[in-house]
Order: sequence, then C-alpha cells, then structure tokens
Amino acid sequence: MSNVEVDRSIEAILMVVDEPVTELTLATVLELTVDVVTESLTRLQNSYEDRGFALKAINGGWRFYSHPDCASAVEKFVLDGQQNR
Repeated sequence: MSNVEVDRSIEAILMVVDEPVTELTLATVLELTVDVVTESLTRLQNSYEDRGFALKAINGGWRFYSHPDCASAVEKFVLDGQQNR
C-alpha cells in the first residue's frame, strides 16, 4: 500500500470514530505495521497545521478535533444550532 493509500485509509477511518483509535487498531484493520501507521499519523498531523481541524493523540489513541483557533466559530455554530432546534 502506498503512503497516499495508507493516509487516505486512516483519514477515512478517523472520520467515523467516536473515540480515539490506537495505532495498533489501525495497523490491525489495515494489515500494516504499527511503524507504518505511526509514520502516516505523523505525516497527516503535520499536513493539517493550517486547517480548521487537527489530528491529535489523546487517551492512547488518535482522533480529529476542531482546531483550537476556530473555537469561537465552532462555539457559535453549536449554540446557534441548539437555539434553532
């Protein structure tokens, strides 16, 4: 599997998780080594520096989060969304 395919596969999985996912889980599902998954996660994390979201390692796993710089926009969206319901 090429780096692009690994990165895309990891992104796709991380888009649907509710809780952080470990490198081992990703490696097992994708039938890759933990080292390959770790390299991909680092590569992806660095590629999102100027985006509205961030890839973070937390609680022993990885997950997408909104970027801290966008907190006010996200807060406004969430609060306005609650009021519109």
